[in-house]
Amino acid sequence: MRRFCLPGLMVAAGVLAGVCRWASAEERYWALFADGAERTAGRIDRWDGKEQPTIAGRALFDKANPVRVIRDTRLEPSAAGSRLLFANGDILPGRVVGFGPAKDYPGQPACLSVAAQPPLRHAKGQSVPIRVRPECLQRVVLGQARGASGGLGSSEGPYRPGTLVFANGQALLCQAVRWVPGGLFVLTDKGIRSFTLDDLAEIHMPAADAAQHVLNDATGPCPEADSLVGRVTTAQGAALTFRQAMLVRQRYWLLVQPAWCLDAIQVWLHDVCFLSFRRPNEVPLSLLPAETLQQKSFTGFVWPWQRNRSVRGGVLESGNLSSDLGVGTHSYSAVAFRLPPGARALSFLAGLDRAVADRGCVKLKVYRDKVGGRLLWQSGFLRGRDKPVRVGGLDCRKAKRLVLVTEYGHRGRPAGADPVDIRDEVNWLVPTVRLDPAALARYVGSPLRHFAGLETWSLSPADAAKTSVGAKWDASHRHWEPLLNVPPTGLALTRKVHIPARAPFLWMTALGEDVSHILSVWINGQQLECANGAPHFEAARYPNSRQWDLRDYADKEAALAVKIRPGQAGPAATGLRRLAILFRQDPALVPTSQRRPQPWRYTTRQPGGGWQKLGFDDSAWKEGQGAFGTRGRKGVRTEWQGRSIWLRRAFELQDTRVGRLYLNVMHGDSARVYINGRLAAALDSHRDSYTSIPVSAQAVRVLKTGRNVLAVHCRNSHGEQFIDVGLVAEGPE
Repeated sequence: MRRFCLPGLMVAAGVLAGVCRWASAEERYWALFADGAERTAGRIDRWDGKEQPTIAGRALFDKANPVRVIRDTRLEPSAAGSRLLFANGDILPGRVVGFGPAKDYPGQPACLSVAAQPPLRHAKGQSVPIRVRPECLQRVVLGQARGASGGLGSSEGPYRPGTLVFANGQALLCQAVRWVPGGLFVLTDKGIRSFTLDDLAEIHMPAADAAQHVLNDATGPCPEADSLVGRVTTAQGAALTFRQAMLVRQRYWLLVQPAWCLDAIQVWLHDVCFLSFRRPNEVPLSLLPAETLQQKSFTGFVWPWQRNRSVRGGVLESGNLSSDLGVGTHSYSAVAFRLPPGARALSFLAGLDRAVADRGCVKLKVYRDKVGGRLLWQSGFLRGRDKPVRVGGLDCRKAKRLVLVTEYGHRGRPAGADPVDIRDEVNWLVPTVRLDPAALARYVGSPLRHFAGLETWSLSPADAAKTSVGAKWDASHRHWEPLLNVPPTGLALTRKVHIPARAPFLWMTALGEDVSHILSVWINGQQLECANGAPHFEAARYPNSRQWDLRDYADKEAALAVKIRPGQAGPAATGLRRLAILFRQDPALVPTSQRRPQPWRYTTRQPGGGWQKLGFDDSAWKEGQGAFGTRGRKGVRTEWQGRSIWLRRAFELQDTRVGRLYLNVMHGDSARVYINGRLAAALDSHRDSYTSIPVSAQAVRVLKTGRNVLAVHCRNSHGEQFIDVGLVAEGPE
């Protein structure tokens, strides 16, 4: 049995951690399980293997009784330097090094590239930037500025959402922020302005729905719908939320992928100081949107309340308990937290901060909606020497907000208690709201939101009830990808849309995980053929894509449907990933004559040398419209007699950055296709339908801005002749 000394892990995901800070080496790690059992040990066993890791002989991830909290008592988190703070409360230490706009192919959303602060790194290695979703950001700390707030990642500070802070401490309020390569454009009351990242110290993003992002952590793509939600906190101040079923354990690393990230992140085990887990239908109160109703002090100095840290900026500790999730307050304060729909019950622990020893004296209350509203709970006098109070199951089914009140414990205080508000530092440990699972599912929305271009499509109630989203680990790219679980009976995505005149091509890509899938497009109740003439698109176990030509419906309202069914019948749902549906401009650099006749220069006599090159003079060749072949054959517009035909056609390019190129071709016995004289493809077997053939890399490299030439030689030794060729850009890399 291999053993590994699991480094820093602590805190609470709905539970608390009870541990003595000055534990001996034999009791360095402390764990709390779902049934309330505790274990201490000097190491975690079998952490780097496929078997269940254990502490003191007890499995950490036993489904019947999983671990709730693990803590390394020797480490505490801190934060400094550049970092990104997310709307769900996560923190990624590092600096923004780039921005990538959304890409049609392979359906990648817009993302920021971040160089993580070591020892954090991309799962592929330190030199690879981590891609994060900018819409999930709450704040970006780029450097130091006069008046900038810091600490362990609190979103509280002197700046409003939508504020840009400059290195000299000046601030600018804006209504919208748009990331671009090298910086950002912002909309202010005086118009649009642009800034480079070097100009700024902090970016406070316009307000986002924090509750939506927190709940996405529990409802996003995951191979197990009931998997626990985990949170890992490191000594450098990182806080990363993930799903336990998606945790990849390696010898010295944890691989986790938060919902806001497109890549898996490696966390060095010796840097981890807290690890906690909660059920998917539980949400930490400290991560929800909040409003400060009142803060005041007898002594005149006000300690502002803090999220996930004490009022002094340290770890939340009370008695022998600690937590990475919670609220730090001081008397007098009243803080209201907005609840998501479906809130059922509140549980927490609360007491004076460990740092005040046996001093301090307060009273605590929890109200529904407002101070003076329905009182859900109140304490007696609490002092520093008292054990934290444990409160569970407070009914909040009718509440829109929960108000935590820290009151003075001055009047009538016990003998020897501090007067007024001296040392009244309170920690609310892991305040957790239990949600109704059905309400949670309604709140977070359709599973289609996890796929590029599918946000505006809908599922019928019947299809939605039997459709779910899973996740698949991609070992080559080192990340998790969302997986649409298609029921055996199939499903239909529907959308009413005004077909854009500038982009009348519907582009779709998908990859069948378990079996192939059949995808068909229907418009106004009629099935539409693919642009290559096929009746449908078959997504198999390799990346593939198809186009549908909607030019006949351009600038018109239409009812679209994409029907998906597994290619093989079975009793269980099958996986489909990399699914993207997008409207695009005409991808054809050189259209085929399948839909409309296209002009070519041609000859059936052996041409001179260099006939396929860009500078060849083809003025003596005949002119004709494709396709070329045997008279009377479907699609033939120019008769071709004899065994061979040579074709040339010029086309213009404004930009050579065309991404992947494919020939769209249907031909007789054999054909050779050239671009500017370089062989693009050698086609040695006939094709009776239009087929996509990748263009060779050497042919792509000779493309130039301005005039280019596509040249074709086709041979036909027997049977009916036919040749038609087009050149398609499948989308940028």
